[in-house]
Amino acid sequence: MDSSVGWMAPEKFVDLFLAGRSKKTFSTYYRVFRKIWVHGAEIGKLPFWWSDMDFTGHLVLLNEIEASINMIKQASAVMTLLKELVGLETVVNSSIVKTVKRGCVKAAGDRVARKGKKERTVMTIDHIKLLIGRYYKKPARKVCPKDRRFLLHQLLSFFGMRRFDDLREIRVGDVAILEDGDLEIFVARSKTDQDGLGFVFHVSGERYKGFSIPEVFRWYVDSVGLSDGDYLFPRFGNAGGGKIIAQGKHSVGYSTVAAQLKNFCLRNDIPVLTLHSGRRGGVTLAVECGIDKMTIKKVGNWSSEAVDGYYMPKRAGVNFTSKALNKL
Repeated sequence: MDSSVGWMAPEKFVDLFLAGRSKKTFSTYYRVFRKIWVHGAEIGKLPFWWSDMDFTGHLVLLNEIEASINMIKQASAVMTLLKELVGLETVVNSSIVKTVKRGCVKAAGDRVARKGKKERTVMTIDHIKLLIGRYYKKPARKVCPKDRRFLLHQLLSFFGMRRFDDLREIRVGDVAILEDGDLEIFVARSKTDQDGLGFVFHVSGERYKGFSIPEVFRWYVDSVGLSDGDYLFPRFGNAGGGKIIAQGKHSVGYSTVAAQLKNFCLRNDIPVLTLHSGRRGGVTLAVECGIDKMTIKKVGNWSSEAVDGYYMPKRAGVNFTSKALNKL
């Protein structure tokens, strides 16, 4: 051992080891410390004397065992501590270490992204039929006011290809039933409307088996007692005696509608949908109906090619194979 290298007092080492370590990160820090020590034993070289190439090799090893981003970053902190313990300069600032560390951190991030990607759920026309069958009943008192609100919200989300934020601040007075029976809805503010100009979208008033969306709108608004200045999708509060009343000056929150959708799915034994499933479902149905891309972009208010990511065909390969085989 080089006699010129000074050793740190045990008490100071303990202080350094514990300094600034939160409870949240300490367990990772300690595991990294042990891994470095074990790796040093395996290569026959104590970590105190590691070169930048030795530490680079350890980072590569961490990447091979799919270590987390935090673990890779903590390895540099441990390495610096060990070098400081014997009074040597750390190797973590060398260019080769920085380059390899960046690569390992990126790889760890990519792993997290892949694991975090869940299959995107899509609302289908069958889900819409189920919603209508469950919640569109006359007289309206047969259905809870919250479920009436939920039904109209999901219909506009699906057939209007709308985001939750598009629907959040619509007021009753922003909705008009046109002479031909179609529904016209003005959205004053939206996620993509940076200039605050607003936009209008339409939903067909066509009747099908005694059902139309404008009729659902009127059925809902009249039954819960909303006025033109009220939010179309308001909060509901308890008025006592089991009575629920609309609080028209306050719009319903995202988590409330999301919870309703989740409960609907669980009660009906279908995969859990999200509040974006309706928008995806509307696009997917439009494509399958042969509607052109420009029209779909106009309906859903897309200004970019992001609409391409909303088409979620079910078993696309099966559909393609079936059509191909018919041409044999």
